[in-house]
Amino acid sequence: MVGRALADEKKTQLAREEQDSLMAHAVSLYEQEHLKANADGMKPLSAKRCCQQTSDSYFVETGRRLELNDCTLLRWVKGGKSMAESNADKGWLLPSEAKEVVDYAIEVATRGFPLDHCRLAEHVNEICRARLGAAFPKEGVGKNWTHRFVLKHSDNLKTYWSRPLDSARGRAVNETTNEAWYNLYEGEKTKNNVPDELVYGADETGILLGGGTTQRVIRGKGKKVQHQQRSGDQENITVFPTICGDGTYTTPIIIYKGSAFQTKWAQDNPLGAL
Repeated sequence: MVGRALADEKKTQLAREEQDSLMAHAVSLYEQEHLKANADGMKPLSAKRCCQQTSDSYFVETGRRLELNDCTLLRWVKGGKSMAESNADKGWLLPSEAKEVVDYAIEVATRGFPLDHCRLAEHVNEICRARLGAAFPKEGVGKNWTHRFVLKHSDNLKTYWSRPLDSARGRAVNETTNEAWYNLYEGEKTKNNVPDELVYGADETGILLGGGTTQRVIRGKGKKVQHQQRSGDQENITVFPTICGDGTYTTPIIIYKGSAFQTKWAQDNPLGAL
């Protein structure tokens, strides 16, 4: 299956990385030539010749021609940095911090609480303020900084449309999974001779007001969808039903958000839920 076309920024990043990698080979060739010349007393290849030879070898291997600048090669030999390294030095996050942010984004997404761009920016701002103090802008990273960060680390991160976690649980209730679960349950129940009156099934479910909305979130690459635990407009009602294996049930428990009991919660309550 053909994937999506790469964004222009990603194409530029990959082209820069390819150019830098090839230049690193040319620098290595240049240094090896001078070491050999010092040992054998022979004249080494010039910087221009090293660039040309490296470019020719790359063309033979890939069929694509990349031109290398001998002035850039000499600058690298003298300790100069590539454009990618220079940009990294100018960035707000250190390489180690960037890796921690990527790992954190993947971890919280796995738990069902993926970061959106706003929360990612807040997390990065906290890291930068802790290290840079007053040198870090009060307004934090730029408006498009998180988009560029995800693009830069697209080998590990990707954006998805989130889906409520309850919808995934609902789709799991099907004939195949039900049959497999009940076969396992009956086998354990029979093996241990457990009577029905000692078997209870308890569950907890949250009624999320406004929880059906989706959001663009960030997680590790290679997934098709990201589920998100959320409470909508923060109005979350939790229900705890408990049913016995003999068909009886205990009074369900319902938890509302509030600091004090409201009389209306007990109205229209045929089960006498607590």
